[in-house]
Amino acid sequence: SQVRKTCESVKLGFVQMGKLPKEESAAYLLACAVRECVTNAVRYAEATELYADFSETEDEATVVVYNDGKRPEGEIVEGGGLSTLRRRIERAGGRMSVQSFPEFRLTVTVPKGKEGVL
Repeated sequence: SQVRKTCESVKLGFVQMGKLPKEESAAYLLACAVRECVTNAVRYAEATELYADFSETEDEATVVVYNDGKRPEGEIVEGGGLSTLRRRIERAGGRMSVQSFPEFRLTVTVPKGKEGVL
């Protein structure tokens, strides 16, 4: 709900597919990833819609985030926000990938059942 409020405040539509995991630390980390994409979608891509596709297995939770904005003109260089997010995800034992072509796509996968890694 916090992501939805942030999207509304910057006039960005939010389309969610799937659900956040019930496990608190995994849900928090995936929400952080989506929140970082809100800022970047507005600032760099001039997007009007942000899409977050959540899925999970017994052991992991994943979100794939993309938008309807301008495609990157070059390879995306991780700045402050994405670099900080990567450190947080990897410290929790997760993985993060940033795709630049043919469109921006952020994929974050985190382990479930690792409380206390926030």
